[in-house]
Amino acid sequence: HKPGQSRDLLSPPPPGRGLGPEWRRRRPTLRRCGSLGAAVDLLQAAHRKLPGVGLVIVGDGPKADYARAMTQAARPSAPVWFLGHRPHEEAVLVEQAADVCISARDGHVGMKGLEYAAVGRRQVAFDNEGIERLGALYPGHDAVFVVKERSAEALARALSAAFEAEATRGPLPLEAVERARTEIGWDRTAFKIAALLSQVARRG
Repeated sequence: HKPGQSRDLLSPPPPGRGLGPEWRRRRPTLRRCGSLGAAVDLLQAAHRKLPGVGLVIVGDGPKADYARAMTQAARPSAPVWFLGHRPHEEAVLVEQAADVCISARDGHVGMKGLEYAAVGRRQVAFDNEGIERLGALYPGHDAVFVVKERSAEALARALSAAFEAEATRGPLPLEAVERARTEIGWDRTAFKIAALLSQVARRG
């Protein structure tokens, strides 16, 4: 993968098929996964401001039908693929194929941001609790682009900056990815413990 070139993606797999080697390189690609809630319409508006960028959505939730309709409303030059719910091992393949990933959850960065970091992808995320921990995983590599306000304009600017970094600086270096994975091992454990303690507190 040379600077300015996108990774191998993307023709949607036929119904009933997994994500396999039939996917082909077409254009810079953005990947969104997880529970599909209110932020999907914001993502659609931001994507419309990014000519020539393909958007892949993996997940399910209240806005799944909205995401499905996005595939029909998108311009041919900036297509949208909605793959619905996928097994985790297939979802990770999409992450690895994307140039930039986006985490659009509210309240906390959650586990998905750590997963994007673990596969070595630049990501865009809202300014939620824990965002500084994501940025610290890749110091000096422009790996995390923070959206300070919830607007299509701010989201589009952050996405454009992430694609620019990918094009000019190239993929995150393997040695940096390996260091981040070491840190993430501890972070994942900490998040799980914190979630468990929170559940216990609510029950109490």
